[in-house]
Amino acid sequence: MHSAAAIAAHDGCLTGASYPRATGLAVLRAYQNLKEVPPGPAVALFDATWKAGRTTDLALRMRRHGSLSAAAVEAFGRLVSLGASDLRAWALPLLGELELIDYGVGPDGGVSEIAEHVGVEASVLDQAAAIWRRLAPEPVEACAIASADHATYAPLALSDHQAALESEGFPEELHEPAFQALRAVGLLRREPSVTLGEEVLWAPYVWGTEAVDIAAFMRRLPTNEREALGALSRTAADHPGLPVEQLGGDDRLVRAARHAGLLDATRVISGTRERGFAFPPGLEHRIAGGLTDATHERKLFVAHILNGHIYGDRGTGRIVHPLPFVDVLISEGAVGPTTAAGRDYGLLEAAGIVRVEEVGRGQAILHLVKRDVAEDSRELLRLALAGDGAADAGSVDALWIPGSALATPEGDRHRLPPPRGAEGEVIHSTLMELRREIGRRVRREEP
Repeated sequence: MHSAAAIAAHDGCLTGASYPRATGLAVLRAYQNLKEVPPGPAVALFDATWKAGRTTDLALRMRRHGSLSAAAVEAFGRLVSLGASDLRAWALPLLGELELIDYGVGPDGGVSEIAEHVGVEASVLDQAAAIWRRLAPEPVEACAIASADHATYAPLALSDHQAALESEGFPEELHEPAFQALRAVGLLRREPSVTLGEEVLWAPYVWGTEAVDIAAFMRRLPTNEREALGALSRTAADHPGLPVEQLGGDDRLVRAARHAGLLDATRVISGTRERGFAFPPGLEHRIAGGLTDATHERKLFVAHILNGHIYGDRGTGRIVHPLPFVDVLISEGAVGPTTAAGRDYGLLEAAGIVRVEEVGRGQAILHLVKRDVAEDSRELLRLALAGDGAADAGSVDALWIPGSALATPEGDRHRLPPPRGAEGEVIHSTLMELRREIGRRVRREEP
C-alpha cells in the first residue's frame, strides 16, 4: 500500500517556493469550485478540502472582531454552510486546536464567548493549509490538490504532469482517480495533442485554447528550464502587476515565458526609462468580460499606477497611496499638477485612457478620459497590492486566489444578481441577527 507514503509526501512538499501558502491557495481554489458543483461522488472525494474551505471562510469572517458571542459565530457559520452541530462537533474544536480561537463550554454543553486570533501567528493562507492537513485528506484527495496546483500554473503534457506528481510522492495508481475527480468538479481539462502524441492537462478558463501549444513548447525544454518557467508563471499569477525585474528569472527566461504565453508583460515608459510589469494571461477571463483589448487597457492602467507607486519620486509626484489616488481620479476626473503627470503617462495618453494638460513650469494635470477603465482596474490594482492575498479579506470570496475565479463561469459570483426569494430571505434574516449580536458586543450589552 502507498497510502502512508503519499500522506507523508503531501505533508512535506507541494508545488511552489512556499509550501504552506501554495497548499492554502490550492485548497481554497478547489473550495471555490466545490461551492458551485452539485453533491456527488466526486465532491465527496474532496471531503477534507470542503471542510477546510468552509472552516477558513468562517475564520476569515470572524477575523478582527476580537471576541464574538456564540450566536454571532453561529450566524457566520450559516453563511458558509456550517450548521450549529458542525460548529460544535469539529469546526470550532479544529480552530481551537490550531490556536486560531479560544472558547469555553458552558454547563449546558453550549459554546460560550469566542476570542479569535485569525491571521496573527501566521498568514491566513498558511492557516488554511494547516486546517487542511489537520483534517487528514485521503491520498487521492491530496494528489488531486497537487495536480490542480500544477494545472493552474502551467499546461503540461500528461507524462510531465505525472512525473511532477511522482516527484512529490504520489504513486501512479492515484493519478487517474484524482484526474477524474478534478474533471468532475471543473478543475481540470485534458485533450490529446497531435504534436506531442499524448494528452495535455490544464486548468480550464485559466489557459483557454492556447494550453496545448504552451505544453508543446514546455516539452521541448530541459526539465530544469521547464520548472523555472513554471515558477515564473506562478509568481506572475500570485502577484499580478509585479515588476518584471522582480520576477526572479533572468532576461532569457522571462522572454521565453512571454513567448510561450505563461505571462504577459505591459510596458511603462517614464522619461527615457522603460519598465515591464507582469500579469497572468488568465486575466482576460477575469476582467472586462474576457475582451482582450479591454483587458489590455486595464493592465496598462494598473502598470502605470504601480510604476508611480514603486518607482515614483516624492518631489515629482510619487503615488504614495495607489487606491485613494485612483478613487480621487475617478471622483474628481483629474489629479495634479505634478511633474510626473507630464512625463510618466505617455502610453496611457496614447491609448486614449487619460489626457495630459500642461500647465507650465514642467508640470501637468492628469485628466481621466476612460472612467470605466479606472473603475474596472481598481479591483485588479487591489489584487496587485494585496501581498499574500489575505491581508484585508473578509471571506474566501475576497481573497486573491489565482485560478479560482477563472475556474468555472458559475464561480464568477460577483457577476450574478443577489439571491432572491426564499434564499434571499434566509440570508437577510441571518445578517440581521448577526448585526444585532455584534451591535450588542460593541455596546457592551449582555445578551
